[in-house]
Amino acid sequence: MSKSKSSDWNYHPDLPLADGSIFKWPVRVGFLARWFVRNWLTLSERVMMVILAIALWLWIYPDFASASSFQIGWTAHLWSANFALVLISAGTLQWYFFMRKGQGTELKFDKLEMAKGNRLWSFSNQVHDNMFHSLVSGLGFLTLFSALTMWLMAKGYAPTITPLGNPV
Repeated sequence: MSKSKSSDWNYHPDLPLADGSIFKWPVRVGFLARWFVRNWLTLSERVMMVILAIALWLWIYPDFASASSFQIGWTAHLWSANFALVLISAGTLQWYFFMRKGQGTELKFDKLEMAKGNRLWSFSNQVHDNMFHSLVSGLGFLTLFSALTMWLMAKGYAPTITPLGNPV
């Protein structure tokens, strides 16, 4: 692999990329311990995702009793929860990285800004195009997958792991 830098891209990571995998052989206990502490005993992305998933499951998403049969009520509830989640998470990232320019161009791969007035995009605006496709098709598939999974779990066709059934 060539270490030459392309003029098409703004950010170039150091090459070759480091192997941060925990599945290295032979097993190094010190490396695994540091990895565990760094990824699970701090407020890392993994920990925040687990906290978010538990909070959504406990307080936002519909319960299994209503998911045992397909009804518009609980699927609309699921869609609105997913809509809010996508809007808040993607909207916050969009605001921070592109509107506020919170990271500048330090780690930005593409030098170009989001396109406006370009007929390449359905709404002549890349941000509006991204929002439409994320909130229509992406959210539709997310809700369909979530509803199908919840229905399968409620019917007993898919395994369900609960804190009460599996405390460890």
